[in-house]
Amino acid sequence: MDAAAFLELAHDLLDARPGSLGLDDRLEDIGWDSLANVELIAHLDVDHGTVVDPRRLDDCTDLREVLALTRRP
Repeated sequence: MDAAAFLELAHDLLDARPGSLGLDDRLEDIGWDSLANVELIAHLDVDHGTVVDPRRLDDCTDLREVLALTRRP
């Protein structure tokens, strides 16, 4: 998943105004929570065939780190 597609997904998951999020945004500052984790995992699995380890996702602090997880096999 490229950065633009990921940010679009993040906006959808958080119901955020388009263009309001950036990769360096800290998860705690933008309201990313366990529900966003579950929704992201489900979306990536169903739509992209990508499996994300929830424990690694829990360790992420910003959107850039989450994006990096989406790029791993």
